[in-house]
Amino acid sequence: MPLLKKRPFKRQSPPPGLNPDDEVFYCEATKEVFTDFESFFQRTILCNSLVWSCSVTGKSNLTYDEAVESEQKARKRLGDIPKPLKKSLLWVADHTNRGRIADLADDVYVFSNVRYFVNEIVEGIINEQWCDCKVLKVLPPSQEEIDKDAEEEREEEEKNKKDSGKDTPSKKKAKKSFFPPDHLFKYELQEIEPDNPDDNPSFIIDAEDIRREKGTYTREKNTLFLKNLVELLPDGNLKLVENVRRKYQLEDLKFLDIFAGPEPIFEVSKRGKCGPSSKKATGTLDGWVTGGTSKASEAKKQSQVQKPPKEKVKKQTAEEIAAEMKRMKEQNERFKEEMRLRAEEAKKKKMEDKIKEKERKKEEKRLVTELLAEYKRPR
Repeated sequence: MPLLKKRPFKRQSPPPGLNPDDEVFYCEATKEVFTDFESFFQRTILCNSLVWSCSVTGKSNLTYDEAVESEQKARKRLGDIPKPLKKSLLWVADHTNRGRIADLADDVYVFSNVRYFVNEIVEGIINEQWCDCKVLKVLPPSQEEIDKDAEEEREEEEKNKKDSGKDTPSKKKAKKSFFPPDHLFKYELQEIEPDNPDDNPSFIIDAEDIRREKGTYTREKNTLFLKNLVELLPDGNLKLVENVRRKYQLEDLKFLDIFAGPEPIFEVSKRGKCGPSSKKATGTLDGWVTGGTSKASEAKKQSQVQKPPKEKVKKQTAEEIAAEMKRMKEQNERFKEEMRLRAEEAKKKKMEDKIKEKERKKEEKRLVTELLAEYKRPR
């Protein structure tokens, strides 16, 4: 049975010493050229007979072309996340205590979706209109503001209980939140493209008057961005891979460099203990979404994610492979014959053009001679 490939293989470089006039075999799927038919045939069979999955989204049961297209689209979506926001998201993700990628991504999104980080480009209401601004500073709420907001929230809850009735149990699920509440923060903003560059003061704006550009940061983008940058440690926690930590210099980055107030406190839910056969994560996290317990049902689900469905994978028989090889050889022979005919036709046309050019020059020379003779004739 063909194996499930998680990402496209490394493409080969063009053969050394290749001349512009050399005949080659071109693989349409991988955009590779081969001088050897056997290598070309093996690459074509590899692309057509295996089941592939996208290394970014984890989507499986794809053809090679579909997997490449899925990766390109996913990376294009991730490219829209600004660099200051990426750095802040990575800091938050590195301070979570989760063993499942879904929990980690949810913690990061709940905290970051309603908060804006230093140096991030946002839209804020200045002079009663939305303007593109840069976050210069984050101003945390005072203790008096926090106490007042808590008192107002208690009064609102009591009012809702009176309106709904004392004996009616509340079915509303408590939302995940962090302290202090996000709506109490204020932000110091400065316009990016002011009407008067010489007079561009900063403004203190409430959180409710700030937003990100639509589509810049979504839950889906957040999950795709993080799932390929973390690995599972032996203690059952997901952490950023070391090369990402070095690239963004997270060791030297402090919370006050990106935000303000107390650092967020995240829930702790570790993945089950890693057994002796557990392997270190590669960063793709394919198959981790089922959780990390050691129960047989969870193991069965995880194996189903990692392996392609049997009924959807068709193994080629020896006769089919031989027929495919014969068809490709015939196609190659037809291609060679067509190229030979084209070369002969081009050579013949080139010779005809030479003869016509020679006759044209001869006729031109004759006309020049006649004109000179007519010019020199005595009158």
